Amino acid sequence: MRSRHLLGLLVAVPCIAAHAQWKLAGDQQPNDPPLWQKPATISHTQEDGKLTGNIDADLRYAYKPGPETSVSGLSSTSYAAGVYVHRTNAEKTPKNDRGGSVKIGKLYRFGQVDPTQNDAASTVKRIDFVELSLSIKAGKTLVSDKDAAGAARTWDKKTLRVVAQGDYYLIPKTADRPLAPDIQLNVAGGAYEDRLAGTGAQSGNLSGAFARARIDWAFRGLNPSDTKVSEGLGFVPVLYVSTQVQRDFADSGDRLKARRSLHAIGLSLNFAKLGHSGLVPSLVLERSVGADLLVGRAGSGKTLLALGVAF
Repeated sequence: MRSRHLLGLLVAVPCIAAHAQWKLAGDQQPNDPPLWQKPATISHTQEDGKLTGNIDADLRYAYKPGPETSVSGLSSTSYAAGVYVHRTNAEKTPKNDRGGSVKIGKLYRFGQVDPTQNDAASTVKRIDFVELSLSIKAGKTLVSDKDAAGAARTWDKKTLRVVAQGDYYLIPKTADRPLAPDIQLNVAGGAYEDRLAGTGAQSGNLSGAFARARIDWAFRGLNPSDTKVSEGLGFVPVLYVSTQVQRDFADSGDRLKARRSLHAIGLSLNFAKLGHSGLVPSLVLERSVGADLLVGRAGSGKTLLALGVAF
């Protein structure tokens, strides 16, 4: 497997001892991310004389005890707690979804060989991960609807979300040659309970299930030295495509069941210091269309050019 030192920085490979660390990324990322995290993003744009800001971030402190050996490979349990914010101050589709979260995850990596070790990398055909997780988020979110008189209104309501999900990651071994892309596939599914309380419309519960798929192509391999900006800085271009479907199975109060889809295509230019872990800034260009209940996004189309950050 090419670029073993970067694999050691970003791939979810258990360490000998327990460890804990801060993690900053986009939403719905596992506590032990594989090669590429979805970065937290922030943007500020001006259109028709109006300023519009956007931020999507999930900051949490994750703790993972040492790994356990199983028949299929290695497994570990992780715990995390943190804060999240998904905010857009656009006039037509405002979003302000924020609060705190706790999460527990069980990670399984298939295979006894550690792909970050020099003497083992050549024998690894692919890297497989499965993470089963349960998360609870509590906070506030904006809800836009019409009042009794039919006028458009926005309410800031209390929210509580419980999400149980499973993530499968596949990272196949690719050709070790210049310009060869590296690939990461993520398939996820799960169930959710979303509760809203407070004055105004749409108080009540929604229960449902979701499915999501995402594929990433990292060009020129995983090694930033192939695309050096300077002697100590490189970047990895990552093209990604994702699709997600949510379907409510039960409702209560004045909330109504619905089916929501969200599709996105984007390019992330990830900058990193060669041979060092830590902060990874990126420039993200993304086009997305649809809605996402779990981040408080109403149905909309959005083109985003943003600064991304992950660590």
